Amino acid sequence: MSEKGTPPERTSQGQLLEEASTWFARMRGPDADLYQTEFDAWRKRGALHMAAYNRIAEVFNLGKRLADEPSSDLADDKRASNFLAPASLLVAIVAAVLVWWGWIAIMPADPKNLPENSAKLASNGAVAGATLDKQFSTHLGEIRTFTLSDGSKLTLDTDSLVTTAYDSHARRLRLERGRARFEVFHEHRSFVVLAGAATVTARGTIFDVWLNKTENVMVHLLRGKVDVSANTIQTKGFPYTLQLRPGQSATVRSGGPHMLAMMQTVHTISDWPTGLVDFNDTKLLDVVEMVNHHGSIKLVIGTPHIANLKVSGTFRINDPILSAQRLAEIFDLKLDRSIPGEILLLDL
Repeated sequence: MSEKGTPPERTSQGQLLEEASTWFARMRGPDADLYQTEFDAWRKRGALHMAAYNRIAEVFNLGKRLADEPSSDLADDKRASNFLAPASLLVAIVAAVLVWWGWIAIMPADPKNLPENSAKLASNGAVAGATLDKQFSTHLGEIRTFTLSDGSKLTLDTDSLVTTAYDSHARRLRLERGRARFEVFHEHRSFVVLAGAATVTARGTIFDVWLNKTENVMVHLLRGKVDVSANTIQTKGFPYTLQLRPGQSATVRSGGPHMLAMMQTVHTISDWPTGLVDFNDTKLLDVVEMVNHHGSIKLVIGTPHIANLKVSGTFRINDPILSAQRLAEIFDLKLDRSIPGEILLLDL
């Protein structure tokens, strides 16, 4: 370890998880600000690093906050407890990783390692009877609905990926990228969706989870109820868990303390599986970004000041040509298609 406390380079999965647990503990300590730059650099080394960090956060959250349980040896010494808190936190997390190793192993960071069909887990500490479903994914421009092994429905937005891990006690799913709608079949097992720094727990309900490119997570509830949790200790004034009512959304922001906030949805997103989105005073820039996420033909804002124009109305976001034509009609814009694969939006 360097003088500044940077975890050493490691390559194996177990070592990478240990490294991630070190960062998890450190970024919850009193000196987190001092390590922020190094931590950001560590996360940016690759998807495996970020995935390992998220696994540690999940274990910490789903393990019922093992690190929060005080040590009896330190009960009479508050100063010693405070001094050893980061170390105790790290030990608890590493212990949790070992306990949960079987579950972590069945959800590898690299989806290429997943088998094509469901398979029995190896007997390495995993819960007996647990299985790994094949990965569910969509390509660019595709929106598709799958039926899971428990009867639940999974609808994936364009360029999205979900992996699942079921056992006799719980149904666990991870949104690796993109957006998904979950229609949960009611049964005795809990239904837990993991995405970025968020955990969503639901039973017999319908909800959307969206993991954007900056690892921020938005959860939107259509029916029933869900609990949305941030997988880390919160900044003062921000709750750890929120329970949503239909029509409400919650956002978990990445980086530093993963703050959790609830809001009424700004625009109706309940029809996105059909390709329709109803915008209400949404910036043109945001509409263009959503359309571009769904098609091979890209909309390009050619006149900078029109990016902040407010858009209201229903758009078929998986049809870039139709969307461009509607925007041109609303704002009296010129469309330039001289560049293959692009539609340039210009103010007249």
